[in-house]
Amino acid sequence: MRFRRPGEGDSPSVVAYGAEQRVRLPALRAGWPTQTFVHRSFPPETIQALMPEQLVVDEYEDAARVGLTPFVMVDVRLPGVPAAVPGLPAFAETNLRTHVRHADGRDGLWFLSLEVACPLMPAARGIGAPYRPGLLEVSEAWPLAAAIVEVLEETLTASAGLPAPSGGPVVHLSEGVGHVRLGASWPCAPTAASA
Repeated sequence: MRFRRPGEGDSPSVVAYGAEQRVRLPALRAGWPTQTFVHRSFPPETIQALMPEQLVVDEYEDAARVGLTPFVMVDVRLPGVPAAVPGLPAFAETNLRTHVRHADGRDGLWFLSLEVACPLMPAARGIGAPYRPGLLEVSEAWPLAAAIVEVLEETLTASAGLPAPSGGPVVHLSEGVGHVRLGASWPCAPTAASA
């Protein structure tokens, strides 16, 4: 992937929301110094077919958004390990995800794919995180929140069983998050379509 800074006339605005649920007892701690969000629109029924029945895909402007999110993980450590003790070396991760709502009203993310360039992270499958080893390259960090895709070559969308997205991507960059508290995954049983 290659991105450029937005030019004149491009919208620099980014909508940000706070977490609805605070992670009191994290499964992991980490930092995310660089994140990119490439969102594509799909018919909601196409994405819903991949969800367990207790989840409903969130919609925005009558479409389901699936995000391709490459980022860098740094200083990954178990909770309770002092910051003075070094965490894992920095590594790249890319996930393909969509926003969902559980039948009980809680919101969350459903990961269609979690690719990671760290041989230790697939062990997190034990807590329900569906990590898979991946070959990922890390790009340099950008200081702006808005971006434009110049080149996008990815196979995760098709591998997840999704059709070609409708319309162009919506792209944002993050200047990073220094102190991330990752809650334990609450896996749901996959549907026959996603198995």
